Amino acid sequence: MQKRLIVANWKMNPQTSTEAKELLVSVLSDASDFKNIELVICPPFVYFSSISAMIYDLSSKFQVSLGAQNMHWEQKGAFTGEISAQMLKEFGVEYVVEGHSERRWIMGETDEMINKKIKTALKSGLIPILAVGEKERNNFDSSGRHINTADDVVIDQLTRALDGVPVSKIKDVVIAYEPVWAIGTGLADNPDDALSVSLLIRKVISKMTDDKTARAIKILYGGSVNSKNIAEFLKQDGIDGALVGGASIDKDEFTRILEIVSSL
Repeated sequence: MQKRLIVANWKMNPQTSTEAKELLVSVLSDASDFKNIELVICPPFVYFSSISAMIYDLSSKFQVSLGAQNMHWEQKGAFTGEISAQMLKEFGVEYVVEGHSERRWIMGETDEMINKKIKTALKSGLIPILAVGEKERNNFDSSGRHINTADDVVIDQLTRALDGVPVSKIKDVVIAYEPVWAIGTGLADNPDDALSVSLLIRKVISKMTDDKTARAIKILYGGSVNSKNIAEFLKQDGIDGALVGGASIDKDEFTRILEIVSSL
């Protein structure tokens, strides 16, 4: 069985390096008991030095990697506040999240910027986790006609983000479907609807590459993932894991999630 990919996006949490280390230790103290899971921990940049060695030590017992929440497309230069791919690799980072809705809608990142980041990540040997998803669950124009559907948004974001990426490299990209309206709201998507978007993503990838790549590429669901709904999403044949936000910084809740995923 292919391992489920679970990505813990800590966002701007916790507030101290001591808390970060305590969270990691408490969640992974029983790591050897978790089966069929590949775990990626994405902490704030400032905690890399505190926990990268801990993750490396744990990786001998359990498949766990260090991930980054963002990255600039240039390798160096006058980009105040930014982090380069080489800086990430210095700490043993293997994955990097790109295109998260909070980066798109709060920080103003464009599809062009995300496209550059994806290309740089791949060239640098990092695995990009490309987040895509619609902002509104339902959107209607003034005449009541339904517009801007999830399918339209996902297709547009996906094709723009992967524009110009070598066909041979697309297989190395992880796609995370995260409907924006579900993030942090407690209103997770319907598992069947999430599966439909997953199948749509594979169809788009198939057109860009081939059927084999479309079947092999990893697709995650994200958006109010918790211990109550994780099993229903991962039981869908076509959803390979989850991008977990708020629940990943609750040690008890995240441990329950990993236990559930391990039992599937």
